[in-house]
Amino acid sequence: MLPLLKRPVINDVATDPAQPPSLAGAEPPPYPPQFAAKQKAAYPEVKPLAIKLSPDKAFALVAAAARAMEGWEDLEVDGKARMITGVAVTKALRFKDDFVIVVQGAGAESVVQMRSRSRLGKGDFGANAQRILDFMATVSARVVKA
Repeated sequence: MLPLLKRPVINDVATDPAQPPSLAGAEPPPYPPQFAAKQKAAYPEVKPLAIKLSPDKAFALVAAAARAMEGWEDLEVDGKARMITGVAVTKALRFKDDFVIVVQGAGAESVVQMRSRSRLGKGDFGANAQRILDFMATVSARVVKA
């Protein structure tokens, strides 16, 4: 991760900035287009996760991982849309950040997309990117065990 002062002043991070999943209640534009280049430069490791499981099996694994994440609240799991929304509460100051996770795919493979956005402030000191990286690492570890 970049040093604290080198992190961009953005508060919305997505695994695919060109087509980020929509957050509940988001007004157009759903993802600030000016964030995309800053995010890619600062957090190149934030990207979709490919899983060699059917979308339904991948979603079940992703949903179980989301339920196990510390500080994640108000989870809404929509199995039909293969989408999970919720609120991540930061440990230190109890800030609330919204996130959405979507499992896409066809056949025997799936792709996990995620977006995390701070409700307050112009920057997040890398918290949203780190949340996505932590979640993707958790899912990857569960895929290995599956």
